[in-house]
Amino acid sequence: MTHTQCLMKIKFALFFLFFCATIQAQNNSVVDLRNNILKNTYVNKQNLFIKDSFNNLNYAKLLINSWKCLDDNTVVNNDWGTLSQAFSFLGDNINVINTSINHLQTLGQLEILKDTNFINSIKENKIDFNNSRKLIIDEFKHNQIVMFNEAHDRVQTRAYFLSLLSDLKKAGATCLALETLNESGNLKVVDKTTGYYSSEPVCAQIIREAIRLGFRLIPYEDTIGYKHTNNQRDSIQAENLYNRIKTKNGIEKTVVLAGYGHIAEDTFSPEFKSMAMYFQSISKINPLTVNQCEFIEESYMSTLSKKVVDIIYNPDSVFAITKEYVKGVIFNEPLYDIYIYHPTTKYIRNRPNWLLSPEKKLVQIPIPNNLKPVLIQTYVSCEIKTNEDYNMFIPYDQTFYSVNDCADLILKKNTKYKVVFRNSLNEIIRTSEYNSK
Repeated sequence: MTHTQCLMKIKFALFFLFFCATIQAQNNSVVDLRNNILKNTYVNKQNLFIKDSFNNLNYAKLLINSWKCLDDNTVVNNDWGTLSQAFSFLGDNINVINTSINHLQTLGQLEILKDTNFINSIKENKIDFNNSRKLIIDEFKHNQIVMFNEAHDRVQTRAYFLSLLSDLKKAGATCLALETLNESGNLKVVDKTTGYYSSEPVCAQIIREAIRLGFRLIPYEDTIGYKHTNNQRDSIQAENLYNRIKTKNGIEKTVVLAGYGHIAEDTFSPEFKSMAMYFQSISKINPLTVNQCEFIEESYMSTLSKKVVDIIYNPDSVFAITKEYVKGVIFNEPLYDIYIYHPTTKYIRNRPNWLLSPEKKLVQIPIPNNLKPVLIQTYVSCEIKTNEDYNMFIPYDQTFYSVNDCADLILKKNTKYKVVFRNSLNEIIRTSEYNSK
């Protein structure tokens, strides 16, 4: 097969990816969740508001039932994205993946991966895998700005970013700019005013750790982006970022975490420029860009890339791939300096393995039978002064899965927690304390 034929076949597969209506049957856990744990009559989705989504079983229940998501393996329009994000807030990675698989997986995409000629043509471009932490930190030492992206429903991207924060600080970073930060929100401690995605537990962990390490938090979002075009929004983001980190002597050494394509250094559309492109034009600084969304399981940004690497190399840990080596796998000119490969999630008692780290451990919290089904949340004790604080501060971890009448939480060691049990209406029905030693 010639290179041109290979590219034609790839384009045909990508056409199927976005337009083919035949969806592969997948695990029915979302349907089971709707029918068994989150029973409810269908409601009008126009009655749902963003404010209802924070760590709330009831919001997921309303989404599942009002939109009839995944009936006959079909998700209506773009509702799958909102549903997937709702699951991510709840710590439910299993249903994040199931929702995305049902939206994205097509026969065309699967068939091309069985093509021996196609796979052999990719093998010819051997990938050079790097120690991701070492590569990023070494490169950042020679750059003033490093920009990471995240997939907003893929907490895995935040967990990896969190693992780098301390080393980024040691490499000289003084500012942390987060797309999620609210212009008028609380930046001294993380609560529900800090930002929208900041109410997802791992995103809240990022902010807690950044404050502990002494980062200066930088909000830069376009506050009226909903009124603007994509170009206008990204240009305003870039101006805000530049104006808030510039000094008399240049700019402060800064780490940025943004969503998806905001950090792309080029674009396939001449009509669109990303925030990173605008930033480079304004500052005359070429940022180091790190893409986490191309080589991750079932991401809408990841078409064949992750699956091709899995089939040929089958890596079992996080790796970095430089742009010199990715062209043969993503089939286009690379738009980022470094690509992070995230292995497929493995689960320990229904919890994703990437939540664990040397500073954390898996803890089993017993659930009395008369409380099921419940959302089990652990709040950092020092943040909770009154009962009202449970509705303002962000849980350190949470889940509604249970195994043998126990919920599994992944908690930081040597920390005291308040344990909260909520029903599917988000009402607190019991509290207790736990000391993670």
